[in-house]
Amino acid sequence: MLYKQIAILWKGDDDKGEPYYTGDLDLGVFGRVRIAVYIVDNKKAQHEPDATVHVELR
Repeated sequence: MLYKQIAILWKGDDDKGEPYYTGDLDLGVFGRVRIAVYIVDNKKAQHEPDATVHVELR
């Protein structure tokens, strides 16, 4: 199995003051993708995700 570190994330705050982590994924021959990871603090049900990921193709 080949292992490669593909992301470094920085913490920021959005316009509402909610924290998120952002960075670039280096996908090699497929290019780079910018991601933002938002932690979900107010889950209404156990089956809901703990985080959401927003993706921007570069």
